[in-house]
Amino acid sequence: MKSIGKSLLTLALLVPAVYANPTFDGHTLHIPSIDTKDQVGVYQSIELQPVDNNLWRLAQVDEGVLHQGIQTVEVLKTDTSPVQAFLIVSGMHSSSCDEIGNVASRFDAATSTLIVNLYYEPFGEGACTGVFRPFEHVMALPVFGVPAGEYKVLVNGTHQAQFELLEDNKLDRP
Repeated sequence: MKSIGKSLLTLALLVPAVYANPTFDGHTLHIPSIDTKDQVGVYQSIELQPVDNNLWRLAQVDEGVLHQGIQTVEVLKTDTSPVQAFLIVSGMHSSSCDEIGNVASRFDAATSTLIVNLYYEPFGEGACTGVFRPFEHVMALPVFGVPAGEYKVLVNGTHQAQFELLEDNKLDRP
């Protein structure tokens, strides 16, 4: 039973802080993103439409483009119990049209690493200027219920931050 409990606690790292669920509107199945083995969140804005019994047609899919302007990543932890942790990603947008789009994450239990990918928001129509402008993106890390230990956060495969939980991160109630 103890190993199941620990597995459930570790599972808390698998669930992003804000998770958009697939939806079906009666005509189209909308899936926010799909991971591959090598890249979390790479396929985005997927739309499937039913054609026949148990047969679907792919109507829409975008391949995400990782944000290239990241300069620093850090983890900020609160001094409260249970601990809250936040990932702060800073950098520069390379044009007036650049924005942070989908943010996808997955926990690799073998390396105790939370893999986070920040993608560009797809740009519609119009003109963009080549003006660099700073950005800061803050996201809550899903650390409630996580066992004590050392953890890494890897952002877009190139930027890394580390943090440690000195004790199991749970709510102690009398």
